[in-house]
Amino acid sequence: MTAILEPHLPGSPAGDESGADPVLTEARSLGFDLASYESEAGQLIFEWRRGDEPRPQFVTQRVALQWMQEFLASSKLRAG
Repeated sequence: MTAILEPHLPGSPAGDESGADPVLTEARSLGFDLASYESEAGQLIFEWRRGDEPRPQFVTQRVALQWMQEFLASSKLRAG
């Protein structure tokens, strides 16, 4: 695989939270980064990363953000 790491939304400067997706902002506050890279076959892959935890992978950014939104909601239900 050829890694092209981008731990931010495409089109947004790294570290620029103005206008950022609230799901991405909350995920970042919990230590997650949304990285993207291109596979050897040329497929763009989006991957949530935090430490050595499992890294869920998605073919679209939209689905990656939706998955994180559901993950965050389920975490709040368990905690509260």
